[in-house]
Amino acid sequence: MTARLAVLASGAGSNLQAILDHFDRLGARSAGQVVLVASDRPSALALERARARGIATGVIRTSAHPEGTPLAALLRDARVDYVVLAGYLRLVPADVVR
Repeated sequence: MTARLAVLASGAGSNLQAILDHFDRLGARSAGQVVLVASDRPSALALERARARGIATGVIRTSAHPEGTPLAALLRDARVDYVVLAGYLRLVPADVVR
């Protein structure tokens, strides 16, 4: 079974790129797949990197971006198994950690 990963990032997505490149190198041997990239910043380059690969993206609701989606809902809808914090600069809400 392949683990479904969400990557949370706040900036350019260099950590995300390293993760994607690693999975590319593993090919069929990979035990995981990035199925969602989410950010607290709508302009984060990490979101563009994900879109370029056909990976679902989401903007996390914050006080600065109330139009975003609550993180727990994004993760639930994408059926995520694991969350990777790759340069994510905010505290993860308690309802997600539980």
